[in-house]
Amino acid sequence: MVDRRLEPCFRDDSKPEVREQAASETGIERKNNMSNSKLYVGNMAFATTESDLRDEFSKFGTVSDVYVAMDKFTGRARGFAFVTMSTPEEAKLAIEKMHGANLGGRALTVNEARPKEEGAGRSFGGGDRGGSRGGFGGGRGGFGGGDRGSRGGFGGGDRRY
Repeated sequence: MVDRRLEPCFRDDSKPEVREQAASETGIERKNNMSNSKLYVGNMAFATTESDLRDEFSKFGTVSDVYVAMDKFTGRARGFAFVTMSTPEEAKLAIEKMHGANLGGRALTVNEARPKEEGAGRSFGGGDRGGSRGGFGGGRGGFGGGDRGSRGGFGGGDRRY
């Protein structure tokens, strides 16, 4: 079911001001700059645990969630995490106080978490690594890209044997 209140907000022919006005008229609030209470925490020591982060960030408000990224093969922390504060105001305070703070012998990088970009992540092939080398079955690089000299790669490239 489509919520008809949202329609005026997403018409392609309307300008941003019109969308804002339509949103306010229908009671839909648009997010401001610091509306996200999810924080990215980088440059962590590999020994930093979820409870370490929860203890440190709880000094600035209620921590509703902590996710420490772990390597699926080694089981070791990957050196970054996401901490979700209960309000955007608490998140902003935590950024101000924790960015550059020392935890486990490392100066933390703390900022607002950004949504994952479309198409982000690892993929086989694709990606321009310079020149006309390419991904699976294309260009001189073949599978995974890269230049393999005159041999080509799996399924592509120069076919000199």
